[in-house]
Formats: sequence, structure tokens, C-alpha cells
Amino acid sequence: MKNSLRICLLVATSVAGTEVRAQQQASTLFSLSHAADAVCVATATASTDPSPAWRRVEFQVDETLKGAVRATFAVLEPAGRCCGAALLDAEPGKQFVMFLTALGGALHPLAGDRGIVIATPAIRAHVRAMLAIAGDAASEARLLAQSLDSSEGRVSQDAALALASHPHAIRDPNVKQALAQALDRCLAAPTTALPALATTLARAEDAGAALALMPRYLRAPTAAGAAGLRRTLACLPSAELAAALRAESIVDEQSCIRAAELLEQQPDVAQLDVLQRLLREARTPRAAAHVASALLDHGVEPKSLAQQVHKSVLAAAIQRRKQRDAGANATASPMR
Repeated sequence: MKNSLRICLLVATSVAGTEVRAQQQASTLFSLSHAADAVCVATATASTDPSPAWRRVEFQVDETLKGAVRATFAVLEPAGRCCGAALLDAEPGKQFVMFLTALGGALHPLAGDRGIVIATPAIRAHVRAMLAIAGDAASEARLLAQSLDSSEGRVSQDAALALASHPHAIRDPNVKQALAQALDRCLAAPTTALPALATTLARAEDAGAALALMPRYLRAPTAAGAAGLRRTLACLPSAELAAALRAESIVDEQSCIRAAELLEQQPDVAQLDVLQRLLREARTPRAAAHVASALLDHGVEPKSLAQQVHKSVLAAAIQRRKQRDAGANATASPMR
């Protein structure tokens, strides 16, 4: 299951419309700190473009955090606002944390614009702390977990992405607690870190992932948070989802609809009893229509449902299913 959850993280970031996050997982502050030949804090001092085709910025080093860097150096790149351009915001007077690699006798930023970061106090302290414990997996995991609570977005979201692939992240109970707390905050105010947090916590809980995530999903304070968590839950075994739902008391419309939306994504005969229970306990026509739609997906015949729900509810369920299928087909159709 853990391998499927790693795959799920990449899928979830893409589905969420943030394909770039999968790339950024390989260029977090944590990974850049490990991969860089040199890391420094430097101030841009002058823009000395040699021609309209090239952009050149000179830097003065204020602090060397890793490796060896000359007191002053320059970075050269093609001009224009191309993707990954590192020097667009490198105006004289601005201070940056720079992750550098040595190529051809010169220093170049790692990962394009991800390798030059405005040197806020939080980022500067975070990078310095990571470099101080580099190689100590347990300490790294704890530091990343503590950083999930940072008010600096680049630090907290990078920490979530770094923990998703860190080998020690799921072994420490304190790290798991920090992940759970960060996920709860993210469900209330969703960020692009949500897929990483949810997937890493699911890996940490292992066989108990569905039981840990289901109540958070059903009662997530925002629709966006619930949608993000649903993508992680959909990667878990169907039987575990059904068992987690059986353990829940689902009485309100929102929770009932969310349960139905989750189960309609991967129909399984083992879920039929859960859906039948939801249908019996649905307190609004809207909730009943969502559950009936999921039952149709599970192969239940409309004539059978007609004996359990009002005809208007069944009509709404059939219409919902048609609209959903039409939307899926439109998405899958190639552009002409």
C-alpha cells in the first residue's frame, strides 16, 4: 500500500492542477541543501548584462553555509521571461539564499528559479538548521516536522513535500503527530501541501490510514480540503474505506454526500452495505440522490432503487450520473 500511496502523491498533485509540485518535490529547500555543491546567502550588487540576449547579475556573499564560494561571483543566463529563469527578480540590493552547483568552472543555480530564494529570516534559519544536521535522518525528520508549523509558506510547504519522501518520516510518533496537526490546519485553509501531508500521514498510519483519514474527510471544514483528501483516500484499498465508513456515524447531509462521492470513484460489491445504510439514513433528497447515484455505479438497477426512494430522487441520481459521465468523457476526449 505504501508504494501505491507514493504514486498517489504524484497523481494528486497533477489532478489538483499543480503538476509543477511533483517537480518541486525534487527541488525543496531540503533536497537542494543536500544536492548543492555550495550554499550561501548573497546580495545582488549589479546587473551587468553583456548583450540583449543575456542576463548577468553580480553577487556579494554575506554568509557561506556550505562549500566554498568566492566573496563575489556572477551568474549568467539567457535573457527573457522563460520558465525557470533564476535572475528575473535578482535586483541590486536584494538578498538571497542561493543553492549552487559547479559547472565548467563557474557556479550556477540548482533547479533554475527554485535555487535562488529571497533570504527571509525564516528561510535563512531553516536552511542553516538543515545543513547543521545533514545526514542524521531522525533529526532531519524532526526538523521538517517542526517546520510544518512555520508561518513562512516556502518553509512549511517545502517541509511537507520533503517529508513525503523522507525515509524516517513515518517512524517517529512525534513526526506523525505533527503531520496530523498540519493536515488539520491545511483542511481548514487548503494549500498545495495538502496532497503531501495526507499521503505521508496515510503511509505513517499504514493499515489504519482509512480510519485516521475518514473522519477528517467527512468533517473537513472546507470543500477544497475534502476534495484534496478524497484523492488520497481513493488510493487506499476499497475494503479499508468501507470498514472506516462502517465505523462512522454519518447523519448530516454533507458527510453523507462526501461518503457517496468517495465510494462512487471505485465501485466494489463490498461497499454495497455501506451505501444501503447511507440511503436508509439520508435525511435530505439531495443526500439521497448522491447515494443513489453511487449505487447505480455499483450496478444496482434503477427499478430496484425505485422501491427505496422517491421518483424525483431517482431521477436526480440518474441525471447526476449522466452529467458526471459526460464531464469525464469530455475531459478524456482529445483536442481537435
